[in-house]
Amino acid sequence: MTRGVQTRTAIVFEPSRPGLEALVEVVAGLGVAVLAKCSEAAEALAPAGELRPDLLVVGLPASQGEGDGIAFLQRVRERLPGLEVIVVSGSEDDAQIHSVLAAGASAFVVATQDRDEVAAAIGAAVDRSLRKVPVAE
Repeated sequence: MTRGVQTRTAIVFEPSRPGLEALVEVVAGLGVAVLAKCSEAAEALAPAGELRPDLLVVGLPASQGEGDGIAFLQRVRERLPGLEVIVVSGSEDDAQIHSVLAAGASAFVVATQDRDEVAAAIGAAVDRSLRKVPVAE
């Protein structure tokens, strides 16, 4: 009996358009099929409920961690409790990272200036998150 091949899927949410395109490129470059890309929080929740991706990758501005970003993560957890959420942010503030993880993020990736380092960190988070997803036989 052979194990089926599973395509990893994600929705990418990032408020800034340039950041959104860069994050989509990184996620797609990891072999993850991007089902939707959104720059508004409401745009991310609706397709996530309909499309049932494996992951939601969220670009969270460093300045947004304690406000709208936390509220968004809490809404995701309420509506889609099993969805794996990877947050990418330029913040290295321990309090913000703790708040994001406490709000339901599966992983927090600190975005540095080096694109390869960010891609590697997101890839590691994707791999950790998707280990929980059973592969059909």
